[in-house]
Amino acid sequence: SGGLATFSNGIQFGTGTTLDAYEEGSWNPVFDNATATYTQQDGHYTRIGNKVYFILRLITSAITQSADIVNITLPFTAATNFSPVTCFAEKGFNPSGGAGNIVPLAVQNQSYMSFYVITSSTGNNYTNLAYNDLSDDMIVRVSGFYEV
Repeated sequence: SGGLATFSNGIQFGTGTTLDAYEEGSWNPVFDNATATYTQQDGHYTRIGNKVYFILRLITSAITQSADIVNITLPFTAATNFSPVTCFAEKGFNPSGGAGNIVPLAVQNQSYMSFYVITSSTGNNYTNLAYNDLSDDMIVRVSGFYEV
């Protein structure tokens, strides 16, 4: 994990764009509102200005729910609700109702993302991905970016 590079006046690009932060690092992502036994927890990020680009992988052998919605921690607090994030569930995601697409959303003013399931063919209806939709033995990869 590296330190945050800050510039007292930023680095000026042209006439108005200033880069004021750059950082590369890692963190141990966790299920924010559950107890899990992890066999692998890897998270890597790059922060450039007010954007954070990240990739994570979690492998569990046991998980106990403590809430109705699945949340996974992020390395920084999100400034807005933002969804350019992709989730690839390799193993252990079984959304109720048989719906397929899982949509992570970085939650405004929080340092976690919540997971939803598209429940209609139009893509307009979402429900919470709940912990009872997960198996103990699961593998998930998530990548994307969000604003801080």
